[in-house]
Amino acid sequence: TLQALYAEDAWQFANQWLLMAGIRHDVADVSRDELVSGTDFDTTLRGNAWRLGLTYQLTPATSLYAQASTGHDPVTSIITMNLRNSNFTLTKGKQVETGIKQSLGNGLGEWTAALFRIDKDDIITRDPDRPALSVQGGKQSSKGIELTGLIHASKALRFEGNIAYVDAKFDRLLEGSKGVDRAGNRPSNVPRMTANLWGHYRTGPWQASLGMRYVGDRFGDNANTVRMPSYVVTDAVLSWDMNPRTTLRLVGRNLTNRLYATYAYSGNQWL
Repeated sequence: TLQALYAEDAWQFANQWLLMAGIRHDVADVSRDELVSGTDFDTTLRGNAWRLGLTYQLTPATSLYAQASTGHDPVTSIITMNLRNSNFTLTKGKQVETGIKQSLGNGLGEWTAALFRIDKDDIITRDPDRPALSVQGGKQSSKGIELTGLIHASKALRFEGNIAYVDAKFDRLLEGSKGVDRAGNRPSNVPRMTANLWGHYRTGPWQASLGMRYVGDRFGDNANTVRMPSYVVTDAVLSWDMNPRTTLRLVGRNLTNRLYATYAYSGNQWL
């Protein structure tokens, strides 16, 4: 059972300044019946989070913003939580971001640029004195930049896309029964570069869209010894506005029928 209580507000204290704030309290009551091993358990996870943002309207078309926030997650998925990790507390995260948003003249489009940093504490690591024992205390972080844009090339043709670069690493992590130090390594399944580009053409109630998704290479293990290759996937969508309340879509995914790896469960098991 998941329950949450939150409050948020925005305060425009001058013509050009907007302050936003929010707080949230989460409660997760978890109950698991182990039909095979009989190691049933019940546990409750609680966490608090907040966010604070400030926006400055530099011109009618351009705004600068900065925000900070915190968050929390279980050390594993709630659905797959077992007795061994049910006593761990929530991991804690914090993020800071700053950026610029601008609208182009005459409705031509808009673009956004953002810089960010994310830190996550209390991930599972190994006890330095007893490497066979899993404990909380690990840390990972990431920093990066993201650019997004939208262009109306004509009344019928529209392009949109984004590109992001992320530098992610473990700051503290001991792994394996011998407590091998992974500090400085990139976490598995995290690409440095991702990008999306879509084109949309509309005529009357019909719209045809063609898009490409790029995901850079990733490591299949935290030791960074197994590398999954990058990939590009092409998708297409044909939409028909049947009436003002109903749209039908035909979606084609991976039009080139390419085989690619999206996720690694281990160094030798990929999805």
